[in-house]
Amino acid sequence: MKVVDKIFAGAVAAVLGAVFLLSGAFAPAQIASAEPIGDNYYVFSQDKYQTTTKSSKATLLNFYADWCATCNVMEPVLIDLMSEIGYRENISAFRVNIGDSSESPQSKQLASDLGVAQQSTLVVLNSKGKVFKSFLAPVDREILRQAMLAASLT
Repeated sequence: MKVVDKIFAGAVAAVLGAVFLLSGAFAPAQIASAEPIGDNYYVFSQDKYQTTTKSSKATLLNFYADWCATCNVMEPVLIDLMSEIGYRENISAFRVNIGDSSESPQSKQLASDLGVAQQSTLVVLNSKGKVFKSFLAPVDREILRQAMLAASLT
């Protein structure tokens, strides 16, 4: 993908995210801590993360902020993707808030440990908890799916 295409894709994602947020179709702050968002997709809590990642073949970490348009554009994609492969492939995912005052010290520490410097970062971990691949959103659903399935085999 050319640089111009990436810039255009980022701009489109930002506009779509703004429209999505303004429509009120998604309000991430309304989801309580550790509550499932979808199939094998959870709001980050240290306890849930530790118990889930030990038994998962792979884990996706979605570092986000409530105000991040790109993050909000990716949310329905991740929910859909996890409903397809979460249970079937034993892959888990967590939404980790690193962008506002409601972030936990554990979220901030996890981001620091993995070298995540900004929201809209997606990190795929293998079954050993090691970074397999990192992406800066927006990411094509199929590319993310392939990375998660490949990580589950390592």
